[in-house]
Amino acid sequence: MYVYRYDRLKCLQNQRADPVLRGRRVKGPAGSFDHQQVLSALERLPADHGVYRFCVWRTWEAALKHAAATNSAGDPIVLQRIRSDAPGFDRFSRDDDEYLVGDAWIYWQSVPVPPNQPEWSPDGIPHWAIEALHPNGHWQPLDSADFLGGDHGYLGWNRRFIVGWGGGPCMAYVQHRARYTESGRHVWILLRQPSSQGTALINFSNGLAELVERELAVLGHLPLSMLRWAVALEAPDRILVKEFFPRRVGVRPHLFMEKLVSWVRPSPRWEVIIDLDEARFMTDQEVRLLYIDFSAADSLRLSDVWRYDAALFRPER
Repeated sequence: MYVYRYDRLKCLQNQRADPVLRGRRVKGPAGSFDHQQVLSALERLPADHGVYRFCVWRTWEAALKHAAATNSAGDPIVLQRIRSDAPGFDRFSRDDDEYLVGDAWIYWQSVPVPPNQPEWSPDGIPHWAIEALHPNGHWQPLDSADFLGGDHGYLGWNRRFIVGWGGGPCMAYVQHRARYTESGRHVWILLRQPSSQGTALINFSNGLAELVERELAVLGHLPLSMLRWAVALEAPDRILVKEFFPRRVGVRPHLFMEKLVSWVRPSPRWEVIIDLDEARFMTDQEVRLLYIDFSAADSLRLSDVWRYDAALFRPER
């Protein structure tokens, strides 16, 4: 048996660092939807305690009915279901929501205020026990849902760190895949970067060259002509992808330095050069196929186009 809730997509993304559904603290009467259980607890509250609460819909039909009135393309919602015996529920008291009798439950608790996050309850429902309804129609655990951003959308990808502009850290996620395109079979290397990073690799040739050198250490057994390279900048409202074309250029160090370095480690005989003026932006169709082949197509469902089919909210469903 499940209970249901929905949250704004942006709210879930903003709270992704804490993988627990927690109750929000109530400090006093705030409006027409104050709950009598919470207000009563506040009247007898010890000085070091707080009252926390969250609500859920009792049935799928109730969740859909109320979600239909609040959903919008600009600020979409995410429908979720939780097993009624999920861990954490037993640490809260449960009552009818007096304003939505028959449709919603209120869960609340009066506990010592946690010093590290006083506005949120110390107890809650772990995200692994909550499932989100994907617009494609399947349920997926909230703790690994791609739409939350962060590392969720990069499971199975290798993280690479370099020094960006101004000396700050810059991170990218990397994978290699064999792909068949119109130009034949190649091994593609895709570098994905969240736009939250300070340095945009898509415009940073030296950083790309450093990352290419690292990947060639793994793929060095393959001829450069067999490799294709792409770098993606992933923002909430768009994904920009450039294909770029690294070149290896031979390097001949000074004879004295070559001997000196060779005592410590092998001296490099080449370096990677990238001219971003030669790079090209990939078309939307090319990007779609690229992300499908890299099993990352869900990342193309950006926050501003996350929406459920209108038929989901029809009463006859």
